Amino acid sequence: MGAFEDDLYDDFAAAEAEGAALMGDELEDLGMDDFEDDFEDDFAEGMEAEAYDDESYFDLEAMDDFEAYDEFDDGFDGYEDDYEDAENALEDVMAYALGAEDADEFFGRLIKGLKKVGGRVFKAVRRAAPMVGNIARGVSQVASLIPHPYAQAVGGVAGLVGQGANLVQRLRAEGASEEEALDAFAELAARDPRALPIVAGLTARTVLKSKAARLSPSARKQVVKQMTRAAKSLTNTRGPAAVRAMPKIAKSVKRTAAAKAASPATAVKAVRRTAAKVARSPAMTRKLARPSPVARQRISTVVRKRTVRPRTYVIQGPARITISAA
Repeated sequence: MGAFEDDLYDDFAAAEAEGAALMGDELEDLGMDDFEDDFEDDFAEGMEAEAYDDESYFDLEAMDDFEAYDEFDDGFDGYEDDYEDAENALEDVMAYALGAEDADEFFGRLIKGLKKVGGRVFKAVRRAAPMVGNIARGVSQVASLIPHPYAQAVGGVAGLVGQGANLVQRLRAEGASEEEALDAFAELAARDPRALPIVAGLTARTVLKSKAARLSPSARKQVVKQMTRAAKSLTNTRGPAAVRAMPKIAKSVKRTAAAKAASPATAVKAVRRTAAKVARSPAMTRKLARPSPVARQRISTVVRKRTVRPRTYVIQGPARITISAA
């Protein structure tokens, strides 16, 4: 085991003494010596065609509502007609946000990106059910009641991005750190796994901070994908609640990487390997994935259980359509 892995293990051992983590055995050799060059190659491989202009990729200024985004032609290439791929879209949002130099800019980019996704979802709802899509602003509630699988899926994504944008706005207003945002979104993802790409991006931000801004847009996208895989290694093995371990993993890697002046590539690799290690240990997962009371309280204001009641809307026709829960 190299010095980096030794210190990472020591950090987990210290956390165990505080009741926050448990290490059943040593972390495996992460193979850092030869990894950095390979990781940089992975960044570049197949990405040349995806080189984004950092400013034009998301042109989102002065956009306040989902409806406003619907009318805005932003060149959000690749997702115009295929918004089932919400994970990929959210990964793009997080890659864009990682280009920020400070926390305030990071939160601002994240809010803009989530609203952009929301605008595209709103457009998708109108394609799925044109009449209903023109009704009011409750896009996620309406779409989830349309008896069509695509509309219901779109409604779920709309609800997620709406909750996510509201949560980021609250965190920003409170002056919360990126680490606190990671705690909150890990709690949200434990309830709605579609939020995993947001957790991935926040994990990257926690570990790399402004170093990520010096990476190319395609490299940042690759970092987010690597972090998404790390989160999935936990949730696929130990269930959705295991994503709550990601903040503690990220903070341990951040401390050890800072002490060793590790490169971004080394730190990202450490997150993936550590997440895989945690996933193999039920006891370690239970310890690291304990819910955060503060995170739970934060998301309680944006995630509420709804009582779905029948609704009646009058539309041109003359006609009347009633949507009720199954």
